[in-house]
This record gives sequence, structure tokens and C-alpha cells, in this order.
Amino acid sequence: MPRVSKWRRIQRQHSKRRAVERYQIHLTNKDLVNIVGLIRNGKATASCRITCSKSAILVQYKGENLFLLYSKRHKEILTFLPDDCGDARRLEAAKGSAAIRDGAHDKTKGEINGRQTAP
Repeated sequence: MPRVSKWRRIQRQHSKRRAVERYQIHLTNKDLVNIVGLIRNGKATASCRITCSKSAILVQYKGENLFLLYSKRHKEILTFLPDDCGDARRLEAAKGSAAIRDGAHDKTKGEINGRQTAP
């Protein structure tokens, strides 16, 4: 089994603690890996970029909508966000937006909602 760095171990502990605190859901390391897999496979419900490497993401997991902060650089969940924070509200608004719904953005055709985008 590969050795996990100290930073990654502490980060996972923090994420699990915040999930219990904010959503009353107990997650294992395997659950965190599964959530990251959903994000990397494009199964996130909504997302908005915070910095070039961090994004606020809305994921549905085990029947719950989870708002989280994800690091693309480290491919790791940084923390779970409370429902009432500003980024969570922005994600809720974006979830209803047609631009992020499944199939609304087609990269192969170069269009968003039927409008042509620049190549």
C-alpha cells in the first residue's frame, strides 16, 4: 500500500471532520476517494472556480447535496462548505442555470446552448 503524505492524511481528517460537523454524514477515506472520482469524471452537479487550482463544487453523494472545496492541483477535497456560505448559494444558483446542465455544453460542436463559441 502506498504511503500517504502527512499533508494528505491531515487534509482527509479535516475533510471528514467537517462533513460530520456540517452534514452529519460519516465518511471514510474510500468515500472521499469516491467523491473525488465523481468530480474527476464530470459527475459534479455544479462547480465554480475560486482560484486557478481551487473550485467550489456541488456533488450529490449518498442522497445528499454536498458543497465542498476541491483542489485540482492535489486532486483532493480540501473541506466541506456549510449550506449557508456565499459559494454554496452561488452553486445553488448555478445548478439551475442551463449552462451547466448535462448536455448544455458540447465541446465537440463548440457551442453552449445552441450558440457558437470561439474555437
